[in-house]
Amino acid sequence: MAHRVVERRHISLSGGEFERGGEHPVRRWADGGRGQVLDVSAASANGVTYLTTRAAGGIYFASSEPALGAIDENHNKLFEWRSHAADFRNLGRDFKLSADGSEIYFSFGANAETTALFALDTRALTLSPPPSSGDGFTSTLLKSPALSVADWQGSYAPTLNGAALTLQPYERTESYAIVPDESGILLGTRWRVIRFGADGRVRWSFQAPGETWALNITPDSRLAVGAFGDGSIRWYRMADGAELLALFADKDGTRWVAWTPSGHYLASPGGDSLVGWHVNRGPDKAADFYSVNRFRDTFYRPKLVSRALELTGQPATTGVDQMLPPVVASVALAGGPEISKPRVTLALSVRAAAGDTLRRIQVRADGRPIAMLEGDLADLAGGAPFELSLTVPRHDSEITVVAEGTRGTVSEAARLSLRWAGGAADKRPDLYLLATDISRYAAEELRLNFAHKDAADFAEILRRQDGRAYGKVHVRLLPDDKASRAALRDGLAWLAREARAGDFAALFLAGHGVDDATGRYYFLPHDGDPDRLAETALPYTEIKQALTSLSARSLLFVDTCRAGGVWGRPGEPSTDVVRVVNDLSSPENGVIVFASSTHAQLSIEHPDWQNGAFTEAMVEGLAGGADFFGDLEVTVSTLDAYISRQVKKLTAGRQTPAIGKPVGVDFPLALLSADEAE
Repeated sequence: MAHRVVERRHISLSGGEFERGGEHPVRRWADGGRGQVLDVSAASANGVTYLTTRAAGGIYFASSEPALGAIDENHNKLFEWRSHAADFRNLGRDFKLSADGSEIYFSFGANAETTALFALDTRALTLSPPPSSGDGFTSTLLKSPALSVADWQGSYAPTLNGAALTLQPYERTESYAIVPDESGILLGTRWRVIRFGADGRVRWSFQAPGETWALNITPDSRLAVGAFGDGSIRWYRMADGAELLALFADKDGTRWVAWTPSGHYLASPGGDSLVGWHVNRGPDKAADFYSVNRFRDTFYRPKLVSRALELTGQPATTGVDQMLPPVVASVALAGGPEISKPRVTLALSVRAAAGDTLRRIQVRADGRPIAMLEGDLADLAGGAPFELSLTVPRHDSEITVVAEGTRGTVSEAARLSLRWAGGAADKRPDLYLLATDISRYAAEELRLNFAHKDAADFAEILRRQDGRAYGKVHVRLLPDDKASRAALRDGLAWLAREARAGDFAALFLAGHGVDDATGRYYFLPHDGDPDRLAETALPYTEIKQALTSLSARSLLFVDTCRAGGVWGRPGEPSTDVVRVVNDLSSPENGVIVFASSTHAQLSIEHPDWQNGAFTEAMVEGLAGGADFFGDLEVTVSTLDAYISRQVKKLTAGRQTPAIGKPVGVDFPLALLSADEAE
């Protein structure tokens, strides 16, 4: 497919399936199509399907990936928004199932650039797993003595044992799988998944969420799994075709989310922003989209999702009509995003959901609160535009606006990037670090080996940044028997009292964390009692309140998933730290979180390091290991990348850090000397 548009000044442009160097460019001709040819880089996958002119000059383009982008009048690509979905066409033998269907091996691209293994029981997505990971897995059954499928690929007239299968007009076949017990086949088309019996009659069918690029069936013929054009992988019950589970993994392999038809989900750090609810508002209005993380308290149910494949009844569905949050409909800066003075005027409009009104409107800069409207906001709830004056930092910053309804729901964040052009930026910030290092718990059975050294080493590496990345580094270290609940609360009050706007406030927790029976997280102080958490431990609600209310930039470093056996669950972690990571790093909270492990993993210590693997990697990274670009800086993003890689290396893949940060937030955590960089 190609599309052609004639731009001003008699310039002609065309895009389509034409490929050069692995990309599909937009081809430009001067002089109304008679002049010199110039290829402008555009969408890099699947061809250009649409072009239209920009009022400011240049063009917008779309591709069938799908992707959207813009090219200016000087032929520079301004931006390109590309799909996060995997391309499952030609998946072939790179689509294998474990015997019970709970583990699945697949590749992200049509050319198998990256393979992955998803395991539901351990809630883990592993990139480029070793070949042995798929031992015992089964590929799609395509041949059988009793059943033969022919004329199926890209066909409108497939056959089973020589007899034509009944399809809808213009319905095109893309995949099939023979049922292992030879009772029939599954056929995947552009529109549907259909179960045919061995006699060629339809047993059931359902509308697919996209082209059905691949199918597979467990050896016991109980479950079917499909890979679809929307980038999802979905599990179905063979008895009746009922959907049981869906998985969407970002094609970069770092984020994923799995959910049931009822809307309940589990996710990686940041994964709960990938799916949600699309809500129409009528034919003349743009639809709203609500990420599933807007309903985290209701729908985040990892244990329930882990058992999804065991369901025998019809899965229930849950609506969100009565839980919809407000919408920040527009946000703009008077005069544009480039500023030279810290006092600016923000133009906003906010809509409350039907049956609700506004409780709070919050503005944050780089994740930290800078303005808030509270009280009777009914006059703003209908979407009428209004203005808000506020003071922003004297440096490039990311502004986010969220609105909260009276039902307690919080909107998606509206974002605005500001560029500081006002001369000298703010002075170097101070860093305030509160660190606990509890190895020798009062209860002997709770004692750890290296938590005390983790906190001390982390504090020491940051002290070296005094006068470098920070004006001054202030450390309050709470060792072993000094780390009582009262001392921790006093330390959090110290952060609130001392850290100011523009500063950094960091909390490092090394020791035991545990969830109670309802899933609420607690950090266990030195004298904490696992049987009396509410009376003796520090609840997550207090940690969250302390970090989210600070005017300083807040960071949490948490290594509390050790030695799960002390809680009576040998080999299992004592807490679901991913819930903490995703909650704190959400736009309305704005905290940067580095956690030692994800989901069903324990944090590993080793005498060779005299540290946990997480702290070992962090200290290495801050000392220069994470200076990936040779610019003598370690930033939030480069430390994230270094820790993620190094912890996996140190633990042979048994531990994966969980790291969450608000979108667009990155800044130096450490500055290095030339000697350190060497």
